[in-house]
Amino acid sequence: MAGEKSRKYEVTALSLHEAYPGHHLQSVILSKNPSIPDFRKYSSTFRYSDVPAKFPGHTAFKEGWALYSEYLGNELGLYEDPYQR
Repeated sequence: MAGEKSRKYEVTALSLHEAYPGHHLQSVILSKNPSIPDFRKYSSTFRYSDVPAKFPGHTAFKEGWALYSEYLGNELGLYEDPYQR
């Protein structure tokens, strides 16, 4: 979306997906929890120099959590109209 105006109805879902409780919260928890194994803490998907050798990486768990975070917005009543869902 670089250079484009964000649509107001996308902001809530995008914030939930990328920030709290989405990717950012998940990354913080992974980096701070000593019981999480290194292969889960330090994902290779952030090393864009590896593309295309390791593309697309293993993002199912990360994106699954982020999509669940968007769904939580619905459960918590954060969406004001159907277009935001």
